[in-house]
Amino acid sequence: MVDLKGKDAVIIGGGNVAYKRAKLLYKSEARVTIVSPDLSNPLKDMWQRSEVKWKPKTFEPEDVQSSYMVVIATNDPEVNEQVLHSANQVPFVNVASNAERGNVQFANYISRGKLTIAISTNGASPKLSTKIKKDLEKQYDKRYEEYVDFLYECRQRVKHASISKEKQNDILSTVLSEVYFDKAEQDKFKDWLELTLEGEPKDEGAE
Repeated sequence: MVDLKGKDAVIIGGGNVAYKRAKLLYKSEARVTIVSPDLSNPLKDMWQRSEVKWKPKTFEPEDVQSSYMVVIATNDPEVNEQVLHSANQVPFVNVASNAERGNVQFANYISRGKLTIAISTNGASPKLSTKIKKDLEKQYDKRYEEYVDFLYECRQRVKHASISKEKQNDILSTVLSEVYFDKAEQDKFKDWLELTLEGEPKDEGAE
């Protein structure tokens, strides 16, 4: 994975592919700039939330100077070639329409709150990557968003409790069950956990 935190990433293009790339780059804490005369509605929403910058113009070579990553995501082959030529000194280049022409690729992914699962065939078969994504979306459905939040809360409580590592592992293994997809079961377990941890003796020297 490329560390993009605080790095300048420029996306040439303002459509659906550009939006998908922008979401990933924003999550990576890159400083994202979109160069395009127009933006799709989702990209415009990101811009209005100040998640990306927008240059409402056609591409010019200086747009990619000093950038750390360039994403080429227009539907105009001629413009794509111009960008690719101008970005020959840029460390990382992604060509959305032909991954092999760049030196970095974006994995397909599904996101369920704190859970992110990435899928990549390293350019061998984008269609297979998309198929696997659809399969995983069915397997890891929307219930996982709340469930992973529940697991996180349990882990935070257990991690800061004065109990042995073995007991921590036992408790955290217990909640790895589909039983706890149910909100009522989550609440019951959290009540039990609170009572259990309150009843544990403090380590010597603990305040």
